[in-house]
Amino acid sequence: MRAASRLDLGVFTCDRALRAFYESAGRQHVPGAVLVGGTADAPFASDRPGFDKVVMAAHFTLHGRLTPATFRSARIELHPGVIDRLW
Repeated sequence: MRAASRLDLGVFTCDRALRAFYESAGRQHVPGAVLVGGTADAPFASDRPGFDKVVMAAHFTLHGRLTPATFRSARIELHPGVIDRLW
């Protein structure tokens, strides 16, 4: 397992109503971004109907603070495998 200090950026979803809470804790909203978990064969996107989520970013390094614009309006696929599925 890598140490947290070696990570540049973390992305996650939260309920839209919690956005201000995470922003007050230093996290940044990533406008238009969508996280896609599940598997490649059965994706589970954060923009699916009735699933009111926003994508947030946590920046751990200077490089991480410079990259969020890269993810704006992006579909970020997170498919770790069929056993350790996200969602």
